[in-house]
Amino acid sequence: MHSRSVKSFTLIELLVVVAIIAVLVSILLPALSVAREKGRQVSCLSNLKQIGVMLFLYADDHSGWSIMAQPEPRFSGDWEFGGYHETLENLKYLTNRGTFFCPSAKDVGFRTSNVSYGINYWTFGYNPSPDISPNRPVKLAEALSFGNGSSLIYVGDALRSWVNGNSALAVSIRQGPPYPYAPYGSYGPTEARHLDNVNCLMAEGCAMSLDPAEIVNYFHWNPTQDGNPAGSGSLWWRP
Repeated sequence: MHSRSVKSFTLIELLVVVAIIAVLVSILLPALSVAREKGRQVSCLSNLKQIGVMLFLYADDHSGWSIMAQPEPRFSGDWEFGGYHETLENLKYLTNRGTFFCPSAKDVGFRTSNVSYGINYWTFGYNPSPDISPNRPVKLAEALSFGNGSSLIYVGDALRSWVNGNSALAVSIRQGPPYPYAPYGSYGPTEARHLDNVNCLMAEGCAMSLDPAEIVNYFHWNPTQDGNPAGSGSLWWRP
């Protein structure tokens, strides 16, 4: 009978194997993280396309008028889900609230269920009250008549905060340095939460991602209401 010798790993060999595994993990994890975020980004773009369908159906049913960011009357008084999304739900355009929640959005402050998307209110109006600007509703065709419908932002990723359930969207970027900051950022600033990009629904119906340098291009926010008192507001190009 011959005894069988068993060869075991030395400590150095085990350390080499562990080091190789650690290197592979460090290489693969960032790629997996990017792939996971890409999936969330696609899901968010799908949400925006569905929101676009609701908004276009609303306009068709209301003689071409686009919904405002904070239309009246309010129905439930639910400030965490209050605004144009509440109106769409009440009028049966919206059947699943999950459509208004971006999978990449993070909660800010004490609210945990604010919606993720706001309307470009400097073009399409914020609230009809004469004490709030801009207070002029706009026909979708009127906004598209400027010829930049495929570039005009209609709805997009907005920073989740206490501000009216995030119904509004403005041209500023809120993600911290080194992102640029532009005027009109007091309500619902855009948030670059998809690999430093902002997902947007354009006024002609397509959804796309824009980087911060592109978001602050006023071409995406024109025409803009001038904020005059109710009944005298107009649309104009901002240089």
